[in-house]
Amino acid sequence: MFCKVEGKKILFNREQKVSFDEILGCFNTYNGDIVYLAGSLIEGFVDELSKGMGNPHSDMDIFILRDYKWFKQTEAEFTNDVEKTTFCIINGLSLHITVLDKNYMYALINTIPSIQIEKNCKISVTSDAGIAKLHEYSSINTLLSRTRYSICIHNEKDYSSMQMQIDFKAFLEKKYLFLTNLIDSRSVDVIGNLHVNEADAALQAFREMLLAFMEAVLAKEGAFVDRSKWVALKFANLARSNSKYKNIHKIYMDVFRGYLLDKDDCIKKIAQYLSCLEKELEMVFIDGFED
Repeated sequence: MFCKVEGKKILFNREQKVSFDEILGCFNTYNGDIVYLAGSLIEGFVDELSKGMGNPHSDMDIFILRDYKWFKQTEAEFTNDVEKTTFCIINGLSLHITVLDKNYMYALINTIPSIQIEKNCKISVTSDAGIAKLHEYSSINTLLSRTRYSICIHNEKDYSSMQMQIDFKAFLEKKYLFLTNLIDSRSVDVIGNLHVNEADAALQAFREMLLAFMEAVLAKEGAFVDRSKWVALKFANLARSNSKYKNIHKIYMDVFRGYLLDKDDCIKKIAQYLSCLEKELEMVFIDGFED
């Protein structure tokens, strides 16, 4: 484990890198601020399926939920209606600091049960949830993922209360449905390109289908993924702990890291694995999203 948190200190390879107090000293805090650490370094520490995430060059993400009165006065390098972003380096560790309007965060929390993820990756709201503007799917997925896998360093009482109010499972259910629709779309694309012996397009579509399938499985298992580069790592950890996913992981290893230079062999393997994946889809998704 590269990053570890002990007490109020962050250790890299068992040596202290930075303390909570040093991080908090990089910016002003106001009454009511909720401050928590997140990102790959923290996720690799707090989540079993995320072991291996984070490296010496990773940023540390800092999230600050701030009352609107103070939020609008906050200076930052990048800003929009609901968030402001700035950067800091401390003891060689890069901090990516995101300040969020607390009103937006709680409006989003209240909205989760009524949102839908559209095919164009936009978010639509099926009822009046008290929020006029939502980010795209990827932004909300990232925010919820970073909040799910986080460590509070300031105002733990309000942080714990906020965590309890977020219906993470409801969002994952919507993500699961979105991904299963994407899988169907990519499957048609794979079949079409196999029909005309177009190996490269078929391979690309199959890889996208496979990654969507793996991410849908992770959602079904209650796991968030906010960067495509982490799908394989999390799925490998899942496959090691749950044998029913080993065949899928074997397909991934061959299709992403195996020998596929010969066109005829590539076409043959894709056709073979497409049939295997369709059987795995039936077995994994037969019961829908688990309670």
